[in-house]
Parts: sequence; C-alpha cells; structure tokens
Amino acid sequence: MFSTLSTVGGVAHHTGNMRQALENLEGLIAKNGLLYLAIYNRVEGRLGSKMWWRIKYFYNKSNFLIKKIMEWFYLSLNFIKIIIHLKNPFKFIKEYNQKRGMAWKTDLVDWLGGFPYEYATPQEIFKIYHGKYGLELVNLKTTNYSGCNQYLFLKR
Repeated sequence: MFSTLSTVGGVAHHTGNMRQALENLEGLIAKNGLLYLAIYNRVEGRLGSKMWWRIKYFYNKSNFLIKKIMEWFYLSLNFIKIIIHLKNPFKFIKEYNQKRGMAWKTDLVDWLGGFPYEYATPQEIFKIYHGKYGLELVNLKTTNYSGCNQYLFLKR
C-alpha cells in the first residue's frame, strides 16, 4: 500500500527558493510514499524562461495601470493565437474553463503574475530526488514549452 504526499502544482517554484522547497518536500514523504510534483520547465532562447522571469518581475513591480495594460496585451495576444489556429475563440474559452476548472482569463493573468518564478530541467529535478535521495521516478510528463513538467516519484 502506498501512502501519498501531493504538492499543489506551482507551490515549490513560487517560493523564492525552489531548491530548498524541493529538499524540504523529500523529508515529508513516508516510506513507500509518492511525490507528485509539477515544476516549470527551463526553456532556453529568446522566448525562454529568463525572458518570462523578466516579464513577471516587471509585472509585479508595476503599478495598477501598467499591470492592466500588460494583462490586456497578453490576453489579446492569446485570443489572436486561438484565431490563428483556426479555432472559435469563444468555444475554445468556454471549453477551456470546463476542462481546466479555472477561467481562461484568470489562468492567463495568473501566469503573467506568478512570481517568484523558478524553473528546472527534468535532469535537474531527477538529480535532486533520485541522485541525492534515491527516489524512484515512476512517471514523467514533459513539455517543450515553459509550462510544467510533471513528475511522480516513489520513496522506497
């Protein structure tokens, strides 16, 4: 029988010290326990993680008016992106709300403002939990974008 520990998606990488948060989680896992973890993927390049860190930092340091302008711009870009993919944006948003359990607009504003913002490659996470603590990687779902990689580790 497994005992489980689940982390709320987004918590460790919004602490301001993700590495320490990840290390602290290990001590909470019971023997034969599971750790489910979702951590933002490290993406290199012009539209990568460092750029998103700067945008989120600027957003959070800005006044109300600048934040509203940034939100309008980001929402507009995403609305146009839906149209470019030849989808009905109103249908997409309605279905998104039902699938995600969070309103499309709320989710986008949450992404824009989510700071502190830290990220890691699957190799970096594996090095901590398998390399340092010996946890077994049971499942891994990765993304090529700045979204979250999802991990399931087992502590024997």
